[in-house]
Amino acid sequence: MSDETAGDSADWVTEHRYRAVLQVLDGVPKSQVARECGASRQSVHSWVIRYEAFGLPGLADRSRRPLTSPNELSPTVVAMVCELRRTYPRWGAQRIAHELVLRGVDAPPSRSSVYRILVRHGLITAQQQNHKRKYRRWQRDAPMQLWQIDIMGGVFLADGRECKLVTGIDDHARFVVMATVVAQPGARAVCAAFTGHGRLRRALRSVDRQREAVHGPVHQAVSG
Repeated sequence: MSDETAGDSADWVTEHRYRAVLQVLDGVPKSQVARECGASRQSVHSWVIRYEAFGLPGLADRSRRPLTSPNELSPTVVAMVCELRRTYPRWGAQRIAHELVLRGVDAPPSRSSVYRILVRHGLITAQQQNHKRKYRRWQRDAPMQLWQIDIMGGVFLADGRECKLVTGIDDHARFVVMATVVAQPGARAVCAAFTGHGRLRRALRSVDRQREAVHGPVHQAVSG
């Protein structure tokens, strides 16, 4: 809604209430005025009181926002948070919140509240995260030592049946050594998919509950 549209709507509401108030002041019963304007009798009564106290501006919608927030921290607590941070620059939000509890602060702020105070006052500087890579790249020394096999769905036939795609990637060469469609991902079908693709030492499958059922027989077939 644009500002102009919102302003027109507010003016209409004020005028609507003003007409209701004039009817009451002319002697029309409040219950009758309420029925005609589609409001409760209590609302009409409050409009009359607001008009008598504040005039026409008193009939405008009033903000429902509370004057004070129940979670708003006192300036004293905010000052203590900032002072602790300046005195102990290595203290984080959690440590400062704990310190306020130890000092007996009434209604001490939470860690997240302390963090927002520090950010708002520019007392937290973003630090660059220098995480060292802890993973280790590994692969077999030669081809045909290890295949990484995977079974994927999503191959649909004309009759609506879903088939599975069995793939194998050589761990050393990164070459797709096999790619076969099977009707059911059972051990027999997967083992048959290896026929004609050479003999390897070991097969490594992706961890999946569905693939657990075929891994044991497949491993025995390709490495036995």
